[in-house]
Amino acid sequence: MNKPFLSFYGDDFTGSTDALEVLTWAGLNAVLFVDVPDEKTLQAHGELDAFGFAGTSRTMSPEELEEDFRPILESIGRHRTPITHYKTCSTFDSAPHVGSIGRVMDIARDYYGDNLMPVVVGAPQLGRYMLFGNLYARAGLDGSVFRLDRHPTMSVHPVTPMDDADMLAHLSRQTNQKLGLLNYLQLGDRPDVVLNRMDEMHRAGCEAIFMDVADEIQLEKIGTLLMQLAERGQPLFVVGSSGVEYGLIAAKRRREKAQYVMPPSSGAVHAVPMLCVSGSCSPITADQICHARGTGFAVLQVDPAMLIDRAAAKAEMDRIVNMAYDTFKRGVSVIVETASGPGDPRVAGVRQRAVELGIQNATRAIAEATAELTNRLVDACLPSRLVIAGGDTSSLAARRIGVQALRAIAPIAPGGPLCHAYAPGRAIDGCDVVFKGGQVGFKDFFTRAATVQSITSTV
Repeated sequence: MNKPFLSFYGDDFTGSTDALEVLTWAGLNAVLFVDVPDEKTLQAHGELDAFGFAGTSRTMSPEELEEDFRPILESIGRHRTPITHYKTCSTFDSAPHVGSIGRVMDIARDYYGDNLMPVVVGAPQLGRYMLFGNLYARAGLDGSVFRLDRHPTMSVHPVTPMDDADMLAHLSRQTNQKLGLLNYLQLGDRPDVVLNRMDEMHRAGCEAIFMDVADEIQLEKIGTLLMQLAERGQPLFVVGSSGVEYGLIAAKRRREKAQYVMPPSSGAVHAVPMLCVSGSCSPITADQICHARGTGFAVLQVDPAMLIDRAAAKAEMDRIVNMAYDTFKRGVSVIVETASGPGDPRVAGVRQRAVELGIQNATRAIAEATAELTNRLVDACLPSRLVIAGGDTSSLAARRIGVQALRAIAPIAPGGPLCHAYAPGRAIDGCDVVFKGGQVGFKDFFTRAATVQSITSTV
């Protein structure tokens, strides 16, 4: 039986499905698990080319990372894939106190020794570009490109505001490892020259090396470099966005002379109403919800300050669940949302209520409460298609509703595929699900999600 060539750990659920879809659309047999699978579980899904584990490390403190990530690395390591990818958000959002990518790299040192760690953040397919160490990101798939510290969403992120676009400077706050950069010009040389340059940098003390990504051609070169490093026989630990998967697939395609064709999405109308739960504060998601309302979706607004208050949560959940159920009975798709962009007064209201209640992490509290609300909505409405928006909300809700594994079955927008859910014994088992990050998708994302038809088998 062939061994998978790649394993990956996603720092949140939406980012994990991003990597999954890149592999699937390339024709590879890939599955995303909620818990690290054992050998028997892997074999149950056939001869896998790659597999991933959807984690929640983006919301963890350094102490939580020490406790949770070490056993995960040990479990993944037992499968001995040539490449292990720590899949970060494509905006690299992190901080020394939460979701520390640097702490993850420090932990990985105990398992990968002094091996070189490549870092690939850019993903042109998602509108993420890195030039001379500075990260630029498009605001939505059809928006303008901003330097990250001037990005309208990421520069004011409620948990990890990105105040520095220089990725080496950003990561140096989280780790003492010596960081290096292969810039755009250096990566233009022949692959053997670039590989020798990486080796020289490593011998000179660089422990982790960032690589600029300006376009898809350059990303293919990076994929070739990663494959060459992995073929040296030492396990390779790579850090970065789904640009890692895009690069590896492009390199494999050229080496194997195989085609890589994004499958077409269907315009056929989905026959039943769709349930959506949004815990995102992103203005991109807010615009998408507004667009969906204009096409006939019912939008139900939650009071998040009540959700995090144990004395008031049940009544608020009962109200929303009853309204959603009644709407579903009429055959209307529903979006349940906790905020309409960062300027929504509910955002400030929930923070104030958290202070009054003595809750230290308001973001975590509202994500956990929204996950519980999602579970109740799923059990009441029994949707055949579910969309969850927001990275933290998706990670917690997926576990709460019982998802054990996912396969990508149709594209909607890069980073947000339609998936088939495996959840034995739970209401969501066998259903279509989408886990959408706040920045993912065009304005019509929800209407696309409601109308796309699956195009791959769910063997």
